[in-house]
Amino acid sequence: MAWHRFTLTDPALGWTVELDRALERALGLRRFSAPSARLKLGMAFHFDGQPDARACRALGGLLQEVDGSPPAWGHQDRPFQVAWERYRAALADLAPEALGHLNPPASSDDVDVLWAHSELPSPLLALLALHDGEKDHIGGGVFPIWRPLTAAQMLDSKRFLDELHADPGTCDADLGVHRVWWHPGWWPWATNGGGDYLVLDLDPAAGGKHGQVLYFDHSGDYRERIADSLTAAVQQLVDDLADGTVVALEDEQGAFWTLAELESMAPIDLEGLTVRQ
Repeated sequence: MAWHRFTLTDPALGWTVELDRALERALGLRRFSAPSARLKLGMAFHFDGQPDARACRALGGLLQEVDGSPPAWGHQDRPFQVAWERYRAALADLAPEALGHLNPPASSDDVDVLWAHSELPSPLLALLALHDGEKDHIGGGVFPIWRPLTAAQMLDSKRFLDELHADPGTCDADLGVHRVWWHPGWWPWATNGGGDYLVLDLDPAAGGKHGQVLYFDHSGDYRERIADSLTAAVQQLVDDLADGTVVALEDEQGAFWTLAELESMAPIDLEGLTVRQ
C-alpha cells in the first residue's frame, strides 16, 4: 500500500506525520496551506501556530495508530516532562523497583473519554502520555503514600465522588480553594487506597490557580492546597528526595518497601525497616 507524507507545520514543534492514503481518507484529513492545517477526527481541530491540547490529543492518537509513537498530546508540557525525568532519574538511583509498577501510556480512547467530561490540565495529559497510572501491586509505589490512578480509575472515582457529594456541604480550606466538602471542579488523579485523593482543581476559588493540587481528606474538615500544579508537586518530590525529606525504606532483606517522609511515620511503622542509602 502506498504511503505519502502529510506535514503539519508548526513553528514550535514541526510535526511530520506519515499516513496511508486510505487511512487519510477514512479519517477525513485534508491538506491546508502552511502554517495552518486541519485534522478531522470525529470533529475538526485547527492548528494555528501553537496547537491546542485537544488537537494534540487527536494527533497523538493518530500517531499511535500509524507507528506506535508516544501520543503527541503528551508532548505539550515541557516543564512537566523535565520535572518527571528528574524524578525518574532520582528513583532509578534510589528505588528502581518503584518504576517497575508504572503502566504504559494511556490510550487515546481513554483520554477521549476523560475529555468528554472535562478539559484536563496539560501536566496530567503529559503524565498519562507517559504512564497510565500504576499496576495493582503490594508495597510501595512511585510516590510516597499516593498511587497514581489510571485514566479509567480517574473517571470512576470522579463519578463516584460527584454522586456521593451531590450536596457539597461546607468545609474550611486554604486560600484559593472552595470551602466545600467536595466540588465538581475537582478531578481525582491519585489515591492512598483509604478513600482519600489528590485532586486537580479545575475551578479554583479567588486567589487559586487552575490545576492546583489539593488534598481531599474524606474524613477531615479541611481542604489543603498541596502545590500550585502537578508539575510543581513532582518538582517538590525531586527536591525532597535530594535533601532527604523523602527516603526509600527497605526491609531486613534489603527489598524496597516504600517511599516515605520519616517525620510523618510513627516508630511502630518503622519497625523492621531501614533507610536505603
